[in-house]
Amino acid sequence: MIDHPFAAALLRTKLSMPGVAALPVERPRLLDALGGASLRPLSLVCAPAGFGKTTALVSCLRALAWPVAWVALDELDNDANRFLQYLIAAIQTVQPGLGSFASKSLSSPNPPNPQSLLPGLVNELHAIEQPFVLALDDYHVIESSAVHQLLNFLIEQQPPALHIAMTSRSVPPLPVARMRVGRTLAELGEADLRFTTKEAEQFFRHSAGLNLSDQEVALLTRRTEGWAAGMQLVGLSLSDEPDRSAFIQTFAGDHRHIADYLTE
Repeated sequence: MIDHPFAAALLRTKLSMPGVAALPVERPRLLDALGGASLRPLSLVCAPAGFGKTTALVSCLRALAWPVAWVALDELDNDANRFLQYLIAAIQTVQPGLGSFASKSLSSPNPPNPQSLLPGLVNELHAIEQPFVLALDDYHVIESSAVHQLLNFLIEQQPPALHIAMTSRSVPPLPVARMRVGRTLAELGEADLRFTTKEAEQFFRHSAGLNLSDQEVALLTRRTEGWAAGMQLVGLSLSDEPDRSAFIQTFAGDHRHIADYLTE
C-alpha cells in the first residue's frame, strides 16, 4: 500500500514493472554482466532506442527475484518535487510506510526543498535489512539539474540494502566514471544488448515461429547488427513473405519496416 496523501493523483501504471512476456530467448549473460546475485550499488542499461533496454532489465530483475520499486519516468518528472514523490511511492510498494514524513511534506501547501528531505529518507533506508532494487526506467528524459542532484545525493549516501538500476539512451550526469573505477557500477551497453547468432536463432524459432537455416540466421543477425527492434521487424516481415529465402538474401537495414520504426 502506498502511504501517500496524493496517492490518488499518482499514476499507478508508472509504479508497475512492465509485464514482459516470458522470453523465448535465454540470455543469462546479461544478468551475469550486472553482477549476478550480487548486484552492485548502481546498474546502468544504456543504449539507443530499440535495443530492448527495458526488456533486458526486467528479465534480469525477475531472474534475481528481489523486491523491485519501479518508476517509469516521463518528462513531467523533471519537477524535483514530483520526482521525489514518485520515488517514495515506488519504495513504499516494497517498504510500506517508509518516507511518510517526506511524502506528507512534499504534499503540503508550502512544500520544502526536496533536497532537504533526503537525509531523513536516507536514514530510514539505512534501517532496512532486506535488499531491494529501485528501478528508474527511461532516465534519459530527465534534464533537470535539481533531479540529478537528488539522485546524486542518494547514490553518494546509498544505504547497503538499496540497489539502483536504470535504463537510459545516454550516460546520465551521475558519478559514473568514479563508480567504474570503484567497481560499484555494473553496465549493459549497446554491444551487450545485441543478439548473438545463437540468441537470434532462438528468437526467430520460438518468437517468430521461423525455422531458418544457420546461414540465414547468421545473415539476418549480421544485417540487423543484432538490434532487437530490427530482429522483431524482420520477423514481422518474414511472416508476410511468400518467398522467405529471396527476402532474406535481399534484406537490408533500410527495409521499409525498419525505416518506419526509425522515423516514428
